[in-house]
Amino acid sequence: MVGTNPRLESPVLNASLQKVAKKGTVLLFGSNADKLNYPIKHLGHSPSSVLQYLNSPKQIASSRITKGQVDLKGNLSKKYIIVGSNILYRLDGLDILTELSKFAKEYNFEPIKILYQSVSELNGLYSDFKLVDSYNSDSYNKVKNSNLFIYYNLPNYALNNPLVKESLQSKSKETTSIYIGSHGNSLTNSCDWILPTTAFTEKVSSYITNAGKIKHTTVVTSPPGSAIQDSLLFNKLFFE
Repeated sequence: MVGTNPRLESPVLNASLQKVAKKGTVLLFGSNADKLNYPIKHLGHSPSSVLQYLNSPKQIASSRITKGQVDLKGNLSKKYIIVGSNILYRLDGLDILTELSKFAKEYNFEPIKILYQSVSELNGLYSDFKLVDSYNSDSYNKVKNSNLFIYYNLPNYALNNPLVKESLQSKSKETTSIYIGSHGNSLTNSCDWILPTTAFTEKVSSYITNAGKIKHTTVVTSPPGSAIQDSLLFNKLFFE
């Protein structure tokens, strides 16, 4: 696991990992080693420790990772790499994922699993929204002189991205910033306009889970104040 804490981000997956830890080995890169409720082998805190491990045959050997593990029934045992989605928001995130992908291929791991911290992240990718690309420096340089910034449903951890911080700090008096979303955070206090939308419990919707399954929601409670459904808001903004 790299940069993730399933105990907080995905309790169902975490329960599965508890079973895995009884029979196999769970390796962790990140700062959440003291918050997990099963044995792990903690290999470092920083991204540099990940790259150092991937390029060190001695460390790989000490972790008992082989290119062809076979169980008692003669089946190749499955090995997974789980990466927290916050890696995608780092400037060096793509470099880390590239090295992990090479490692996974060489040592016969399953395709890398991204553990998303919010439903909107994963569903945005399925809808072809460029969530990752919008945070790289090249994309930001194209829009940094814009007189309008719209922040849509950004999770709180995304505010640590240096490019998001720069967009707020470099805002001039002529620049208008708008936050659209269902949950407030420190970013909402920095914007000129706040357009509230409904949460998933306040609308009929469909979404895709981390496991790739389609789920549906119904209205559980009425939205507070003047919050409206995202689709209605965007229709009013751009098409009316």
